[in-house]
Amino acid sequence: MDSVSSSPTQLRPPRRTGGATTGAAGPQGPPGPTGPAGSTGPPGATGATGPTGPQGATGATGAQGPTGATGPQGPAGQSSNVLEYRFSTGVVAPPAAGSVQLNNLTASAATVLWAANTTSANNDATVALGAINPGSNVYLQVQTDSTSLYEYTVTAAPTNQGTYSAIPVTWLKSGTGPAIANNASVFLGIIAVGQPGPTGPQGPAGPTGATGPQGPQGATGATGATGATGPTGPTGADSTVPGPTGPQGPIGNTGPTGATGAQGPTGAMGATGPAGPGYQATSTTSLPLGVLGSTTFTTQTGLAYTAGARIRAAYSASAWMEGVVTSYSGTQLIVQVDASTGSGTYANWAINAAGQPGVPGSTGAQGPTGATGATGPQGPTGATGSQGATGATGPQGVQGPAGQGVPTGGTTNQVLTKTTAADYATAWQTPLGGAVISPTAPASPAVGQLWWRSDPDQNLYLYYDDGNSKQWVNAVPSVSRPVGPVTGNDLTGSYPGPLINTVGARIVRTAAYSVPNAAFTTIPFDTNVINRGAAWASGAPTQISLPTPGAYVLFGLIGWGANATGGRIMTFNNKAGTVIVRSDTPGNANTGSNLTTTLFGLYISTDPTDYIIIQAYQTSGAALSLGGATLAALDVWRLAT
Repeated sequence: MDSVSSSPTQLRPPRRTGGATTGAAGPQGPPGPTGPAGSTGPPGATGATGPTGPQGATGATGAQGPTGATGPQGPAGQSSNVLEYRFSTGVVAPPAAGSVQLNNLTASAATVLWAANTTSANNDATVALGAINPGSNVYLQVQTDSTSLYEYTVTAAPTNQGTYSAIPVTWLKSGTGPAIANNASVFLGIIAVGQPGPTGPQGPAGPTGATGPQGPQGATGATGATGATGPTGPTGADSTVPGPTGPQGPIGNTGPTGATGAQGPTGAMGATGPAGPGYQATSTTSLPLGVLGSTTFTTQTGLAYTAGARIRAAYSASAWMEGVVTSYSGTQLIVQVDASTGSGTYANWAINAAGQPGVPGSTGAQGPTGATGATGPQGPTGATGSQGATGATGPQGVQGPAGQGVPTGGTTNQVLTKTTAADYATAWQTPLGGAVISPTAPASPAVGQLWWRSDPDQNLYLYYDDGNSKQWVNAVPSVSRPVGPVTGNDLTGSYPGPLINTVGARIVRTAAYSVPNAAFTTIPFDTNVINRGAAWASGAPTQISLPTPGAYVLFGLIGWGANATGGRIMTFNNKAGTVIVRSDTPGNANTGSNLTTTLFGLYISTDPTDYIIIQAYQTSGAALSLGGATLAALDVWRLAT
């Protein structure tokens, strides 16, 4: 702190007193007492500020920062695949092999994308299409124009429909180029969403530790030199107030920031996730082997099966069935069976995932060229050349002898005919083109003449020459005709009017009935219209029996309720489950009216226990009721042999 100095005390001489006259100067008296001290003069000017003290020492290192938080889980992985197809503008499933199409002509309004399970390059894409997860993106792009593009988001798991897969989608965007044309070569791109990624890397280091405490204040600088003494001021009154304190020196500079604290330790690893669902399962559902189509197993819950996965249900190594899962919910596993080995009915199945059948191997290398074959036989003779030009007319021949002329006689409509091989042997005769109808024989008949004797026997006669004589003979020889009861064969009754022994029936469905979505269903019938040979029985309402081996003609009809979505399938099946005839029809575009599908076929049966059924299948998205004047009908009739 700067100091303040005061002015020195000023001394005054003593006052003297005396009479009115001045005497001689006496000797100087002794000095008088010192007068009182004068009042303190005003403070001198403030001295100059002392120099800045030295910088304080560096503050202590700050405490270590806290451990950084565990980094967030990584985002779901992605992968992308590209398949080659041809684009079809059709809006009815199924697509042709190698084709992809939408269920709406307006691309932005489409809700289902159908892709054939075989690409245009003849590759099997069944597994790739079935592995698409909801939330993935798919796009269609013309292979030669990246601006001609449709992009969608997958809204549900694809379903395998046998020859193609149905992928539910919602519109995302289109490219800036033109709409995709029919039969254009396109890429089907799949931007698949994968499973969640592993735990993310450790988070970054914690924030820098707080700034260390401020260093101590630097030492006070040295007192500046005392300023020069100011001039003496007039004597002021005695001061009773101390002079002001000099100004404080400046604060020393702040010490440097403490060193960064050490990085916090790595966060603890997260707990292991729970085990995922498995594929191994069992079922006690009683089912026969050898029957293809939709099959339902009752099994355990919480399995990993999804639509499109392939399974094998086995009773033993030689008795099993395989197919593609169409749905799995709760304890119900529905499978479209397409392969079966063994026979019999079992109720103890071991179920597990199965591999997709492999695609055929590539064609082997061409073998070496075989030895040259023997020379072939000589080719046929060439066609005859065209006829040459007509030669010049020859000279007229010598006139021949006179002929005998035409014989006299004859009647209307008779013709001149040869009677013998001799020259000029002719006669007038009635033509052979028709028969004479009369009770008496015609006069002068020609050989071969026909005569219908109208009375008394109504027989047909022929004028015949046996080489010895000419005479009328019966033109219709007598025939032995069967009489009495019919035995065997395909006739019944008695001659001369037996009846055909028919076997068959016509049955119809009159009560309301609905067909579930995406499942082959056997139609039960409730009304017998015609029944020959006990071909139909109410105890087995789905079938017409074929008790007699032979050829049968088949006719069927199904009336579908009004619905434009999806397709309709109708099949004739025999006892072994073999499809005899099948029809595929799209839904009715006129949603205000019903749709009737019909089916014809010819079937040869050799098994007296054989029978015929009708199976129905539809993909409207929900159960569909039968409709129309006739809900369903089946005719099966045996042809006579």
